[in-house]
Amino acid sequence: MLSWRPAGQELIFYGGPILTVNNAGAVVQALAVRDGVIVAVGGLDQVMQQRTERTVMIDLPGGALLPGFVGAHEHPTLSAVFSGAHDLSGFCHQRNVQVWSALRTAITRQTDSGRVLNASQAIDVRQALRAMTINAAYQLGIDSEADSLEVGKWADLQIVSANPYEVAGRR
Repeated sequence: MLSWRPAGQELIFYGGPILTVNNAGAVVQALAVRDGVIVAVGGLDQVMQQRTERTVMIDLPGGALLPGFVGAHEHPTLSAVFSGAHDLSGFCHQRNVQVWSALRTAITRQTDSGRVLNASQAIDVRQALRAMTINAAYQLGIDSEADSLEVGKWADLQIVSANPYEVAGRR
């Protein structure tokens, strides 16, 4: 997983699913960023209109682009009570594989050892990604600025090796 906020650059991401995690749950073909802000989201032809001689093209073959995860863990007790939050922070998980394992457990309610934890609390992958992105941003009061991939928002991005919507339930 690669995560960054690309200030001072022009970038176009394409060639893999781009999970906007917006209210419509849109998955788009391309996304353009200028100076750390998203300037276009949608079909490849539409987004390519933003291309200049300075634009760096980033192909995502086999990978996916999604918003960065927000650490709403600053108030874990309130988050857990009011939002059913799952702690995916660096305080509990030092490696990316541990974060994704915790996400998988939150979705399937099954631990790596196979134990099922409160199956009635299972959520789908779209709910889990929203919990770690736009919903966590809402808790911190930054949802109008970050953590869904929409025009005008910060380009807080991460590239992952596969589409979470397709692989979340697999072990």
